[in-house]
Amino acid sequence: MSVSHEPSFSGRVGSSTAVHMKFFSRRGVSLTPASVSVQRWERSSRFLHLRPCATKQSRAAANESWERLSLLQREMEVAVNEQDFEAAARLRDETKALVPTLSPVQQYLHQKRIELRSGSLFEQLAAIKGMVETGDSIVIPELAACLSNPEVYDIAQTAMWAIWMQHPDPELSDLMMEGCSLMSSSAQGEKAFMCFQKLIDRDPGFAEAYNKRATMLYIMRKYEASVGDCKQALRLEPYHFGAASGMGLCYVMLDRNMEAVEAFETALSINPGLTSISSMLGRLKAKCAAQQREQRGSMSVNEGNSSASGAEEKDQE
Repeated sequence: MSVSHEPSFSGRVGSSTAVHMKFFSRRGVSLTPASVSVQRWERSSRFLHLRPCATKQSRAAANESWERLSLLQREMEVAVNEQDFEAAARLRDETKALVPTLSPVQQYLHQKRIELRSGSLFEQLAAIKGMVETGDSIVIPELAACLSNPEVYDIAQTAMWAIWMQHPDPELSDLMMEGCSLMSSSAQGEKAFMCFQKLIDRDPGFAEAYNKRATMLYIMRKYEASVGDCKQALRLEPYHFGAASGMGLCYVMLDRNMEAVEAFETALSINPGLTSISSMLGRLKAKCAAQQREQRGSMSVNEGNSSASGAEEKDQE
């Protein structure tokens, strides 16, 4: 969900955030969720010549090449770390041969991925900017990997939200923005809910539509239904720490604490910087431990009473 968990630039990494924002502002880019959603479509013409007129089959083939390329790069990094330079050279050649099979946008993103992994701080920030501008969710795993790096944490988290909020159909992106705008008013909750319902009806594969509807269901205190939408969002987008943390909040309200612990741990495994969720998890684990001790104590008392009762019955015989 997005109740209090969407990103802000309010000082998580102090002066580092200010440096990030200054970097982007000099380039005419503001990386707040709302501004990115507008900028993507204002700047989309820059990528029109890269966007393929692809069939679903060709897109699937390109995605398969991207996944294969990601695997080869990981294997190459391992080979280099282990100083197996022969294997590294072979994997490098395989990588080069695979790049032309990517779509034009993916070839651009592949270059951004290289810059993100091995560039300087400013090159990494520029790479994230480029990824956001394409709006392609295929880079979400790369951005998620940045969440363990304090220097780029805020920017990477915001970039993930910005990409999740977008849809390839500008009309559906506009509908998402309309729903989010309505969410800010308690009197407009039903209209906001209907916006997200329409999004799901139009595209059942739009993960963020389920996440936003889950938020509305949470506000409406329909926690079981909200859990269902959070689970669907995670099925569609396994890196969605917002859906995982939202599911945990629902389980807390349902007094299903062990399931809440599991959901919060999932969220933190993706995004270790969710400080409020981390604090809540600590308190919840302590509560669960106390409940378990109490249950064990009750069981011991019951067993003792049962033994005493059995002994008394035996004496009477």
